[in-house]
Amino acid sequence: MCGIVGYVGKRPAQDLIYKGLARLEYRGYDSAGIAALEKLSNGSFVTRMIKAPGKLKELRALWGQIDFPSSHAIGHTRWATHGEANQANAHPHRAGPITIVHNGIIENHQLIREELAAKGVSFSSDTDSELFGHLVRAERESGKTLLESVRLSFRRIQGASAFVVMDERLPGTIVVVRNGSPLVLGIGEGENFVASDVPAVLESTRNIYYLEDNELAELTSEQVRIYSLDGHERPLNTVEIDWALDAIDKQGYEHYMLKEIFEQPRALTDTLSAWLDLSQGRFRLDAAAVARKSKSDGRTLGHQEIVRAFCEATMVHVVACGTAAHAGYYGQQLIEKLARVPTRAELASEFRYRDPMLRPTDVGLVVSQSGETADTLAAVKLMKQSGMRVFAICNVRDSSIPRECDAVFYTNAGIEVGVASTKAFTTQMALLAVVACAMASHRGTIDAATEKLWVEALGHLPEVARHSLEQSADVEAVAKKYSKKKGYLFLGRGLFFPIALEGALKLKEIAYVHAEGYSAGELKHGPIAMVEPEMLVLALAPEGRGLLHAKTVSNIEEVRARKGTLLSFCAADDNQLKKISDSWIEVPPIGVTELLPILTVLSLQLFAYYVAVERGTEVDQPRNLAKSVTVE
Repeated sequence: MCGIVGYVGKRPAQDLIYKGLARLEYRGYDSAGIAALEKLSNGSFVTRMIKAPGKLKELRALWGQIDFPSSHAIGHTRWATHGEANQANAHPHRAGPITIVHNGIIENHQLIREELAAKGVSFSSDTDSELFGHLVRAERESGKTLLESVRLSFRRIQGASAFVVMDERLPGTIVVVRNGSPLVLGIGEGENFVASDVPAVLESTRNIYYLEDNELAELTSEQVRIYSLDGHERPLNTVEIDWALDAIDKQGYEHYMLKEIFEQPRALTDTLSAWLDLSQGRFRLDAAAVARKSKSDGRTLGHQEIVRAFCEATMVHVVACGTAAHAGYYGQQLIEKLARVPTRAELASEFRYRDPMLRPTDVGLVVSQSGETADTLAAVKLMKQSGMRVFAICNVRDSSIPRECDAVFYTNAGIEVGVASTKAFTTQMALLAVVACAMASHRGTIDAATEKLWVEALGHLPEVARHSLEQSADVEAVAKKYSKKKGYLFLGRGLFFPIALEGALKLKEIAYVHAEGYSAGELKHGPIAMVEPEMLVLALAPEGRGLLHAKTVSNIEEVRARKGTLLSFCAADDNQLKKISDSWIEVPPIGVTELLPILTVLSLQLFAYYVAVERGTEVDQPRNLAKSVTVE
C-alpha cells in the first residue's frame, strides 16, 4: 500500500511530512515525493514540489527546492500500478494550482483520460492518479469550492481510492476523500494531519479519526469537518490510540522481521489472555469481541451468541489472502476436525468472483492483519449482502474490515512493520484454534476434560514458543548451509500442509528464490520430478507418531532414494526421521499435537530470514511487495 501524509498547522510542514513517510516505509514503495506551499513576497502562494524514484532518502538531494518556511504540505510514497516507477509518475501530481496524492486505482481512467484529452488537457505522467487533479481543477474553474470540487470529481471515478488535495489559492486547507483505500485523520492542537496509516502521525497526536468509505474531510489548522459524499456534515468521533512508539523501532535488531519473530511469545500471550479462562479450563469468546453494525444493534455479543452463530451455520466460509489465507486453511481443518461443522477456506480474490452459493444461514469468518485488504473487504460486503453474519480476525483496531463485520476477534500482536507477516500469522492461528475449540465445546464434540487440555496447552504455548526460538542459532546454521540451493520444496500433511505453503511463501517473499509448498501425499503426482541434490526438501513432521506421520516419513524416504537433500522439522525423539535426514531442527512438544504447526512455523520464519540475509536481499521491504494490498 502506498503511503500518504498531509499536514496543516504552524510547524515546519516539510519535515513532518518526511518523518511521517519514513514511518510508512515498511509498507513498500518505489518512489516518493513532497509538495509544500511557499508564500511569496506579494502575499500569494505557490506550490513547490520534489519527487524521485527509489527510496525516500533520494529526496534529500533535492531538499533545497522546498527548504523554505511552510505550514502546509502533502507527501506520498508510491507503489507503481499505472506507469513505471520514475520521476514523472511519482506523486504528488499537479494540475495547475491543484496538487494531489492518491492511493488506489481509478478503474474508469481510460474514459476520463479520453474525455480530458478531447478538451485539450495535456498530461505529464502515465498514471491514472493525475486525472483526478484535472477533474478537480475543472470544477474549481467553474466557480465551485474546493470541497465541492473534490466531492463532485470523486463521484465520477470508479474503484477503491483515497485522495488528498490542496489548492495553492486556498492555503491552509486540505480536502481528503476515500472509498476502499484507508485514510486516518490525526487531530492536534492548532494543527491537523491526514495519513494512510496511524504510525505516520503517532509522534504528534494520538487522537485519531478513521475516515469511513465515501466520506470527505476538510482540514485546516484549527478544525476538521467531516462530510458524506452527498454533502451532509457528520460528527467527528475520534478514538485515542495507545500504541507505543517503540513498537515501530527495531530496538537493536538488524531487521523489523527478526524483531517481530522474537516478539511472538509476547504476542501470543497478549492475544490468548483475552480468550482463555485458565482457572476454569474454559474458552470465552466475549472478552474481546466487539459488536459492530446492524446485526448486533450496537450490543456487545456474548459468548453463547457468538458460539451459537458458528455452530448453527450451514457452512462457515473462512476467507483471506496471502499469509492470512494459510491461517484460514489451518482453521478450516481444526473447525471440521474438532467441531464437525462444514467449513470452507478459500482465497478472497477467488471467492468474490466465482459467484459462490451463499445462504443467510452461512457464517463468514475473514482473516486479515491490516483490516484493509481489498479483496477480503469486498468478500465481507458480498457475504453481508447475502444476509450472512460475518466475523473477523484482525490485528488493526478500527480498520475497515472490523467496521464492516458483526464482531471482531482482535489479535493483540501489536504493530507489524515487516512486510512478510510473522507474529500476525501465529496469533491468527492461535485465535482460530480458540474458535474451533469453543465451537467443539458448545456442540459437545469434545468433553470438558479435552477442553481443559486445550486451554492449558494454549496457555503454555507462549512459553513453548520462547523455547523454540532459543534454537535460532541452529536454524541460522542450517539456513547458511542451504542458502544457495536452486530450489526449496516444503512438504507437510494434514495441519502441516498450510504450514508448508506458508514456509514456501516466506522464502519467496524475502529471499526471492523458487520455493513450493506441497502436501507430502502429492509428491508422486509431479513434484518428485524436481528432486535432485541441489533441491532442498523441507519435511514438516514434528508429531513423531500417528498415521499421517508414518505416511509422511514414507513419502520422504522416496526423496532420500532419489538423492534429494533433506531438512526435517521433527520431534526430539524421532530417530527414524533423523536417520534419513541430512539435517534437522527439533520442534518442542506441547500438550496437543494440533498446536505443533504454530511452533513449526517459528523455525520456518527464522529459516527464511537467515536465507534472505545470507543471499543479501532486502528483508523488511522486499521488492515489488506492499504490506497491505488495498487494490486488486
